Amino acid sequence: MQSPLQKSKKIHGVTFTALAATIALCISSNTNASITFFDDTAAFNAGLLSHPLSKYTQTFQTYTGAASEFTGGADEYAWIATAANGLVGEADLIRTINPSDTLKFQFIPGAVYAVGGLFHYADNAGAFLGGVMKVQLNNGDVFVRSIDNASTFTGFESDGDGILSLELSHFQTTSINNFASVTSFMLGYVSAISVPTPGVTAFLFMAGIATSRRRRSEHSDKAFPVQKV
Repeated sequence: MQSPLQKSKKIHGVTFTALAATIALCISSNTNASITFFDDTAAFNAGLLSHPLSKYTQTFQTYTGAASEFTGGADEYAWIATAANGLVGEADLIRTINPSDTLKFQFIPGAVYAVGGLFHYADNAGAFLGGVMKVQLNNGDVFVRSIDNASTFTGFESDGDGILSLELSHFQTTSINNFASVTSFMLGYVSAISVPTPGVTAFLFMAGIATSRRRRSEHSDKAFPVQKV
């Protein structure tokens, strides 16, 4: 049975395999983009083909230790991950160092139109923890959903403006041992825009400056390396 996610904006129908276990609420919206929500990897991949969009898959086996930020990808699918108190890579995932922090991913402007992955909580050893997670896109759309197991998938595709960022945070309450984390994600991007390497470098550099300035003002006694894999 197909059940479209009802939002305040026009949205394409999408098949839900676990609608009863998923809370998906759009609280606000500030652009003309139509965002489609997915909780199934196969449906998300089918959506990429229908646009069509090129796909990039990111895993985190090589990301280890604490860092002020993590970066990865290249060209149109370059990304940067940040959190107010830094990040740590362990057990094939990256997570926030502080359980109350938001894990934020930023992408190349005008290049990324879909993002989906295994977003959940982890304890301080990197083991999976479930719960209710808040996911926010740069246009102001907020989705709140339950995370039941390590394979719970959450994805979004835009039929309008590109997706510039995605934020993962606790919904309402924060546990002292629940850290926002991700074990893998996929980006759907437009490869024809031919983002030059200097442009990607500038994007990562400016994002790094912004987060670095914010951290220096809030946490002047902390210093982490920037890690790029």
